[in-house]
Amino acid sequence: MMSVDDSELQRLLLAMSGNDILKLYRRNIKKAARVLQDETIRIFKSKYNYKGAWRHKVRKKSGERMKTRRIARVTSKIKSGNVIVKVHIMDDYRAKWLEMGTRNRYTKGRRAGYYKLRADAKRRYALHVGKPARRGRINEGRFFRLAQTRKSKVLMESIRNGISDAIMEEAKKNGIR
Repeated sequence: MMSVDDSELQRLLLAMSGNDILKLYRRNIKKAARVLQDETIRIFKSKYNYKGAWRHKVRKKSGERMKTRRIARVTSKIKSGNVIVKVHIMDDYRAKWLEMGTRNRYTKGRRAGYYKLRADAKRRYALHVGKPARRGRINEGRFFRLAQTRKSKVLMESIRNGISDAIMEEAKKNGIR
C-alpha cells in the first residue's frame, strides 16, 4: 500500500475544483450502486419468471416503438453541491406491487340503466347490473429490501475503496506519491 502525506493530499484536493471532486464522488458512488442494482435483479429473477426487462409497444405520433422497463436502474444527480444517487425500482409500476404487495382487491360492480325502445314504440328502462368480484391479493416479495440487507456492507466498502483509489490515481497523475 502507498503512504500519502496528508499535506500533499490536502494540496491535491485544493488543486481539484469542486466539480471535479463531485464528479469523482458521483462516478464511484454510482459504480457501487450498480452492485445493489445487480443483486436486486438477481433476487427478482429467482422469485419471478423474469428475463431481464419487460418490453411493450408504445405508440406516438412518430410511430410505434418498443420500450424496455427494467426492474432496477441507477440514477444520479448533483444538487446544491451534494451527490444524490439512488437505485430506482419504480421504473416499472408493477415492481411496486411485487415489492410491497397489495391488500385484498375487489371490483365495485356497476349499475347502469338505459332506455330501450319496445316494439310498440314505448320506452322501457333496462337495467344492466355487474356484480362485484374478488380480484385477489399480491403477496409482498421484498426483493429490493432483501438486496439492501445482503449488500449494505459490500456497498459501503465499495464506495470507500473506489473513492480512495480515485484519489490515489489523481495523485499519481499530479506527481504526488
